[in-house]
Amino acid sequence: MNQLRTECYDGKFFGELGNFANIDQLQVGAEMTWKWPPVFGKGVFNLIKIRPGLALAVYEYQLNQPVVVCFDEKTSPISIGFCLGGGNGFQVDFEVNPKLHMSLETGNGILCHCPKPCRSSSYPTSEPIRYVVIYIEPDVLCTLLNDTIIDLMSPDLQALIRGDRSICCMQAFPNTPSINTAAHQVFHSPYQGTLRKTYLEGKTLELITLAITQLAFHITKTSTGQKLLPFEVDCIQRAGRILRDNLERPPSLPELARRVGIHKDKLNRGFREIYGTSAFDFLRVYRLETAREMLRSRQKNVTEVAFEVGYNHPKNFTRAFKCYFGFNPSDYLR
Repeated sequence: MNQLRTECYDGKFFGELGNFANIDQLQVGAEMTWKWPPVFGKGVFNLIKIRPGLALAVYEYQLNQPVVVCFDEKTSPISIGFCLGGGNGFQVDFEVNPKLHMSLETGNGILCHCPKPCRSSSYPTSEPIRYVVIYIEPDVLCTLLNDTIIDLMSPDLQALIRGDRSICCMQAFPNTPSINTAAHQVFHSPYQGTLRKTYLEGKTLELITLAITQLAFHITKTSTGQKLLPFEVDCIQRAGRILRDNLERPPSLPELARRVGIHKDKLNRGFREIYGTSAFDFLRVYRLETAREMLRSRQKNVTEVAFEVGYNHPKNFTRAFKCYFGFNPSDYLR
């Protein structure tokens, strides 16, 4: 398939949302929305100015042909992104280093800053894509963190947060269940008007706290803990596939460990290191994410979906769904 290419970013494709200088000029609480042209696909990019130097963006779209958008922005803040679905293939290339790429995958987050603008952003055709991204200036982020947390970061990230805007930094981390819950609640804010703005500000600050804490934990664990051996990583990834393929009747932890050839304690620790959560929570989150996609298709009712993803009692499914996403599964069917 031929790849389309749009040759400018600010004011010609994404309009005012394509240049962070324009976002800086927005009043606190102001919202902007951009829609994909029908020729490319469907979906929106919503942005709200939370505070000076802090903005929240929600991306939800599906393209019918790949698109490459060139950038022409002069400055950019730190971005903290969370991929909730369909991230495979999305990539950002940077002018500062042609070999440097940023990509988001479902279930992961990434903190990124580059002192020079991006060269281009590639948007592939795929399943529906859902991102939550926080844009925050380094000095604003510094005011939200204490020195104890900052000192757990990598040297580059410490320098960036403390004011060195020349740092090019990109660090990924697995989303925890708490991160996923908060990000989904941003997507499905139940409020309007002033209450919505207050709610989203709280969720933005919560996501920053959760992401930085997870990033610090992930960096500390990687640098000080025992690293998984390649065959152990392979075992844990195979275990993840087994759980995803057996939602209705998943194996117990000991049985799962036996099937992939690793001790159950090492398996659970490995899940926390690779996926940021236990094997049980990995299964629970995947069940709920799968259920949500099934409900979005409107082909089955809540009870049918509950049974198909492994819940024997629909009431338990509804309770877990609401706790994770912040709203009832039946809301999708209205």
